Amino acid sequence: GDYDTVYIPRADVHLRKRCPIQVVDATEMSQEEFRRDFWMLGKPVIMRNATNNWPATWMWSDEYLMDRHGDDMVTVGEIPYGDRFGRKYYDMTMRDYVNYVKEQEQNPSGEPPLYIFDSVSLDNDDWTDRNFKESDVREGIDTPPVSPTGGKIPPEFHHSKYLWMGDGPLHDYYGAVMHPGGTRWHQWYIGPPETGAPFHFHCQAFNTLTHGRKLWMIFSPSHPKMGMTYANLHPVKWLKQTYEAAPQVFTDDSDNPIGPVVCEQFEGETLFIPGHWTHATINLETCRGFAAEVHHDC
Repeated sequence: GDYDTVYIPRADVHLRKRCPIQVVDATEMSQEEFRRDFWMLGKPVIMRNATNNWPATWMWSDEYLMDRHGDDMVTVGEIPYGDRFGRKYYDMTMRDYVNYVKEQEQNPSGEPPLYIFDSVSLDNDDWTDRNFKESDVREGIDTPPVSPTGGKIPPEFHHSKYLWMGDGPLHDYYGAVMHPGGTRWHQWYIGPPETGAPFHFHCQAFNTLTHGRKLWMIFSPSHPKMGMTYANLHPVKWLKQTYEAAPQVFTDDSDNPIGPVVCEQFEGETLFIPGHWTHATINLETCRGFAAEVHHDC
């Protein structure tokens, strides 16, 4: 069949996109429909309009981050949590990192670019906007999600304590899957083009892209080679090496291709990844976003 392609300069690969993942309008999908059609079936889905009113869409601009957090320290590395794999990581101010990203956009270095992928600062009171707490959207932020049975989720499981998240469909989907026995791990990220995450898997997760354009390479848990695989090779290097060694991985048009599902995520979209689905990502533009893993029945 005919496919669109996306070019990855560092890998020198025109990668075909073949994305069978369903795209839905979140404003037209109920909490119960999400739970029934995707969560319970372990089926990925791309959701549009799930986070239209998120303050993060403007709070994570260059200007805002430099103005409010320019002197705050952030940890950066070539891959997320690279220190766990013996990779180098660095501390720098947010101002220096934003300037670094701008430089990478104009003049990419020969080295893998540096990425912020962080779960610490979201719980740091210094990273909150006190004025935003008093704004007229406070009620929407503080409203706890409702479970499918109508019960309120206990406060310790509210995603709404994070001030850059508003109310809306994604808020309801959290309520559809959270209960007092579950936990959530929140992370946010910023990275210039061709930063990314190596192949890995985890529990069910929501990944919202507030800025930019991101490429996903995804394998189901049943894939004979890549199902439930964990690696620390940078995804651009994996793409280059695999394409040179076995280009047929990316041209298999059978019903059960040996290569990954390749999807492009656009600004404002949320991708739901079921538990144990192996995936890697490459940022095609400078990206900012948020991810939440839901640790329940996984």
